[in-house]
Amino acid sequence: MSKPDDDSSSIPTSPQSHFRRWGIRAFFLTLAVSLSLDTIPWAWNVTKPAKACLSTVLNRVGLWQGEWTLFAPNPDVDNGWISADITDIHGEKYTWNSPYWAEVGAFEKFYRFRHLNFYSRLQLRFNAIAVSDFARYIGLAVARDPSLRLPAIPIADPENPPSITSEPLSVAEVKVYHTSKQMMLPEADSNAVRSLPPRSETMWVLRTKLLGQQTNVGQ
Repeated sequence: MSKPDDDSSSIPTSPQSHFRRWGIRAFFLTLAVSLSLDTIPWAWNVTKPAKACLSTVLNRVGLWQGEWTLFAPNPDVDNGWISADITDIHGEKYTWNSPYWAEVGAFEKFYRFRHLNFYSRLQLRFNAIAVSDFARYIGLAVARDPSLRLPAIPIADPENPPSITSEPLSVAEVKVYHTSKQMMLPEADSNAVRSLPPRSETMWVLRTKLLGQQTNVGQ
């Protein structure tokens, strides 16, 4: 007995199946084009209007690739850090600092890359809503873990540092700051091309910005 030929082309397809197939193709095509357009440099004036509209949409759905400021004269560097001033209900002040990533080794950056990205993006304007929750988290962490407590006032006598209580704290207020080192570029003629100065002539300034605060944190 002979086996009938398998002719899949003769199997009827419903209109819903046909529409679903083309819908999936259109979705992935739109996604690929959107992400490709989003990664094009902002220096390309032809695509700049489309990128401006697209970035707003992608940011809301969590697919925005961010600004790729990788090149001179002002490349993006991880030379900033997050700090917090913690005040308990008795008026005692403590401070907390995130890692200074410019001095962190490559291996630690590799396995803590999510920490690096979080601290770098916390200071962005569209992430301001997360600062109050982060301030509360840091306040509770410092209140419960004495090893995280550092005196807010610089130690004048390193031989006799101030004593820090190991008892749980009741935190009244937490202020979160972002501090960064920024390169000061020399003034240049409007017609001249700006270039980076030699390393020996490079000037850096510290810039500190208050990101937000949280009160009545508790313990």
